[in-house]
Amino acid sequence: MSDETIKDLTPAQKTKEREKVAASRRSDVRKKKSDLGALPGQTLAAPPREGYYRRWVNDDGMRLDSAEDKGYSHVTRGRDADKSIMSSGSGDNISQVVGTKENGQPLVAYLMETTEKFRNEDSQEKEDAISATEEQISAASIVEKDSLGSGSGSTTYDPLSRRK
Repeated sequence: MSDETIKDLTPAQKTKEREKVAASRRSDVRKKKSDLGALPGQTLAAPPREGYYRRWVNDDGMRLDSAEDKGYSHVTRGRDADKSIMSSGSGDNISQVVGTKENGQPLVAYLMETTEKFRNEDSQEKEDAISATEEQISAASIVEKDSLGSGSGSTTYDPLSRRK
């Protein structure tokens, strides 16, 4: 509809026309979402290496030292890096500026890797710790209160039966 035709409409007709235009702008077809995984061309994309698990670790506090203590090592340009990996650092270790620290200095992330064996062991340790905590929670007992509000005895809580 042209601007001249819109001028001749009543306020109610103008509102209807605006709603039609707004509806036509909305698409019934959902745009295809891009995968947030590592795609070629992304700044932090790094190709996998057979038998290794790679991740970017921020140089924030003691995170690099902690990663090294857990068996991670820096991916270097010459030894085990693919030429397609982008790096903003000038040293041998592959790195990228990923933000700004609270003090205004650049926050740098380093590409590090560990063997799949070490990663699987770490994952199993985490799962075991979670399972132990869940078992403690499910086996926990609650203290019944007497009429004065002090604990006089205990019973087990069964969340499935919702009874004390």
